[in-house]
Amino acid sequence: MKNKAQVTLFIIMGLILLVVAGLVFYVALVNNDDKVVFKGEVDARGIEFMIDNCISKVGREGLDLLGKNGNYIDVPGVLEVNGTSYWIYQYANVMPILNSSIDEFQIWFNNNFENCVDYSSFVGYNVETGSANSTIDYSAEEVIIKLNYPLKVTQQDKQKTIDSFENVLNVRYRRVYERAREMVNAHFIPSFDYRQPFQLVDSRDFKINYTLNDENNLLFTVIDDVELEQNNKYIFNFATNLNRSYLKRTVDVSPEALDFFMTFVVYSPDRMAQLFLQRGVNVDSNFLEVWQEYDKNSTREVISHVEYTIKGGLKPGPKIKENITWYLNYPIYQFGPDGTKFTDSTGNVFPQRLAIYWDDDKIPNLGPMGILYRGPLSDYEWRPLITDVDYNNSFVFADITGFSEYSPIDCNRQPCKEVSVKSKSKPKKSLLCAISAIMDTLLPILIIIVIILIIATIGFGGALYTVLVNMADVALLGTLSGTVVAAAGGFVGVAATAAAYIGGIAIIMGVASVGLTAFGAQDYDGGDTYVNFIPTCDQIVEVVCKGGSKLDSGYGELNGEQIPSDSTKEFTVYAGETQQLVAVAEECETGNFKCYSCDLTCTAYYK
Repeated sequence: MKNKAQVTLFIIMGLILLVVAGLVFYVALVNNDDKVVFKGEVDARGIEFMIDNCISKVGREGLDLLGKNGNYIDVPGVLEVNGTSYWIYQYANVMPILNSSIDEFQIWFNNNFENCVDYSSFVGYNVETGSANSTIDYSAEEVIIKLNYPLKVTQQDKQKTIDSFENVLNVRYRRVYERAREMVNAHFIPSFDYRQPFQLVDSRDFKINYTLNDENNLLFTVIDDVELEQNNKYIFNFATNLNRSYLKRTVDVSPEALDFFMTFVVYSPDRMAQLFLQRGVNVDSNFLEVWQEYDKNSTREVISHVEYTIKGGLKPGPKIKENITWYLNYPIYQFGPDGTKFTDSTGNVFPQRLAIYWDDDKIPNLGPMGILYRGPLSDYEWRPLITDVDYNNSFVFADITGFSEYSPIDCNRQPCKEVSVKSKSKPKKSLLCAISAIMDTLLPILIIIVIILIIATIGFGGALYTVLVNMADVALLGTLSGTVVAAAGGFVGVAATAAAYIGGIAIIMGVASVGLTAFGAQDYDGGDTYVNFIPTCDQIVEVVCKGGSKLDSGYGELNGEQIPSDSTKEFTVYAGETQQLVAVAEECETGNFKCYSCDLTCTAYYK
């Protein structure tokens, strides 16, 4: 019984296994009734070769397009010129970053690759593909294209699946770009000469050519004739435009940006103005702006306050208003925000160096250079700065404490300016001075008369008396001698009396003259008169002092050095330093019966 039970159990388990196996076979048969079991891998080398050729062909065409357009697939309209692109526009650097073209290149490559591949010639093959998705890398010496392109190739009972491809193009695109970038950077070196643009560039093993359309537009070509792809030289084009720039540059000068061991340089858009911010400087703004303007001239109204030094104090003279005009041949460099100040860690003023270059090729300097400033420190009137000049490297520089407007000035391109000062001297009390002059004129005459009368009284009167007495005794004039002697005595008495009266008058007039002089009858309003001016650049100025017809003595003076009346003298003066021109009318001529006024005029000619 026990054995029969075991046999029955085994029979039941076998039937169950048989049913399960049947079900599994049925399900597998239903689900796979349309599938084919492939035996081996299809030979798809022809298709792979075609795909590899398309990667190479489309990649090279894309690189040629980038080279033609200056690292653009599609050139932005505003930068398009002569079939390529500007890398400098209005003297501003608009060069595209090297890798900025990769995304655009990859999209272009994907579209053009799918238009390149053609499987119609592969008869007997069934080809299924996904979408092309490329990754392009500009490596040091070549361009690498990796393509994600799902591919399934079937032929009868054979199949092959490929997901990715890779191709290396022998184009030194990165190195070509670097040569072009160095050429662009050379444009912003102050000594760059657009007629000889390669002087500051190391072309290495590349060839660089250029075409000069005009002084403001240059077309460049960089050629790689060392490394060849498909036996072709690689050519890269770009252009530069050096027209006036109206672009505004914004620079981060926050404490974090300035926390650097080297001097931080702020460049104008044309890079001709350079502000050197030293380590440790505090700027009361986190961002600075700089741009250029192009006015033809600048004008400043100058009011000369003339003052006369007279006895007892200063006497104000006339206010002379005039406009001083400078002709501007170089840009005005605007720095902002307006009123920005530079200080150190303690809050004290910390001047920073501003250097402005000029283009010796386009606008060479004809003479000494200076800088004009307009801002808060000049009440927003143009005035020259204290400057130094490096003529060998064509730049003028000044230490500034803040912003806002600066322009280099060529003094030999400016009209000659002049400033004059007149010193006047006139009688302080005209009537008393005239009386004093009359007394001074008559007093010597009266003294002479008195002297004559005294001589006549003493000498002539006594001699006449002796002669007449002798004549009376000898020549029978005895009867008349008494009368004659009496007459002679009378004449002497009259002369003595006249001498006494006139002498008294002379003494009175002398005392009165001294008294009038002490009272100020001969005092004059006059003395030194001055006016200030500021030269634009270091130069030699000419000062001419001319006295009026009644001037007896006087002189001019510039910064303590005298100029005699009716003479000319030259002085060396320095940019931005205030010069004081003085005129002094010391003494005027005095007439017999009148006190004259006189004057001295000194004129300085400068630029």
